[in-house]
Amino acid sequence: GIAQVEGDPSVTSTGMLVGAPSYISPERARGHKPGPPADLWSLGGLLYASVEGCPPYDKGSAIATLTAVMTEPLDPPKNAGPLTEVIYGLLARDPEQRLDDAGARALLNDVINAPDVPAPAPADSTQIMALP
Repeated sequence: GIAQVEGDPSVTSTGMLVGAPSYISPERARGHKPGPPADLWSLGGLLYASVEGCPPYDKGSAIATLTAVMTEPLDPPKNAGPLTEVIYGLLARDPEQRLDDAGARALLNDVINAPDVPAPAPADSTQIMALP
C-alpha cells in the first residue's frame, strides 16, 4: 500500500505491528500484506475520526482496539451526514467488499457536488418561567 515505504518492514523484529491500531485494516492486523484496500480502510478511519472526533473501534488499548477492528461492528457515525455511505464502504471488514479507489472517488464526488441542503432549524429551547 501507499502508506508503507517500499522495503520498510510493517512488522518489527519482535513481531509487533507498526501503526495506530484504529487505522490498521483487519487484514493487516491478521498479518496479511499491505495493499490498496488496507490504505482505503485507513482513509475510512480518518474520515470517521474527522467527523466523530474519535477514531473508529478505539477501546483504549492496542490489543482491545485490534480485536474490535477484527470482530466488532462499527459504532454508527452520528455526525457523518452525507459521508456515512463512504465511511461504511471504506470500513467494510472484508477487503473484497470494501470500496475501491474508483468507488470511493465516485461517492466523494457525489457528496461534493450534492446541492446544498439547508440545515434544519434548531428546536426552540426557550422556556417560559413564572417569576416569584
